Amino acid sequence: MKKIILAIVIELTSLLQAQNSIVGTITTTKNQPISTATLTIPSLHSESATDENGKFTLSQVPSGTIKLIVTASGYKSIEKQLTITEKTTSISFILEEAVIHMEEVLVAT
Repeated sequence: MKKIILAIVIELTSLLQAQNSIVGTITTTKNQPISTATLTIPSLHSESATDENGKFTLSQVPSGTIKLIVTASGYKSIEKQLTITEKTTSISFILEEAVIHMEEVLVAT
């Protein structure tokens, strides 16, 4: 019985140690922080938002390859495959402005 409990404790410890973080910054092409960006890891159903300085932290990310999606209103989205091997992975993104073409609208009275 003691061996089973010891094995469970060792397994839980290794699982907890396998959790990593992704930290970074999201800016515009003019090096201005984007405070409205969202980062999503679809496979983990995990999401984070940037702060007023464009900085973000995604916690409890397992080691391995993940897909990270970065979105912000008015900017082109980015999808990136990342291989997580370290406790903390640092990455920065530069988002380009999205050009929105609209049709002419006529208002008659």
